[in-house]
Amino acid sequence: MQQIPNNINDDDLYSNRLSQVCEHWRQLIITSPALWSTIDLSSLSESRFPVERFRRLHQENRLFQSVQHIDLSNWKADAARKMLEFLVDCSQTDLHSLSIRRCRNITASFLQSVIAHAGNLRLLNISGITASQQHNCQNPFQTPSFRPLIERCGQSLRSLYMSENMMTSFPTCFSMVLVRFFVT
Repeated sequence: MQQIPNNINDDDLYSNRLSQVCEHWRQLIITSPALWSTIDLSSLSESRFPVERFRRLHQENRLFQSVQHIDLSNWKADAARKMLEFLVDCSQTDLHSLSIRRCRNITASFLQSVIAHAGNLRLLNISGITASQQHNCQNPFQTPSFRPLIERCGQSLRSLYMSENMMTSFPTCFSMVLVRFFVT
């Protein structure tokens, strides 16, 4: 869709038809919440697309009532938490997957928010959230929130991605995961 305007020639009939196609796509997008079951914001930043803009879109069109998959990779934790809470509050279905890969400054309160808002996850990607100490002042795996996260999501969680993390507490975390998933 982004390349369509670049391919327009001066033919008025062609331009008119193209305009109609674009308008039909726009109408379909804003009137079909089921199309919005997956929200991948990994290539956007909070500054380019703030939560308020999403809030307006949802108020006008109820777009986010079917959200089941959210990707907030590479976001700052505070902005990711706000977006996660907003999208989950809008949705009328359970969140099935969440990717916060390489989110910066993940803390215990962020993990508590995930527990509160997304407890029935099937997939959780927390890869690279401790990849650099300059981005994370607190290791979320050493907080008292990691165990409750695993316990809360444990019944439904089928995929847990933890790669690219620098953590001295990995044996403890791995033990928690093994106990939760394999000892019942």
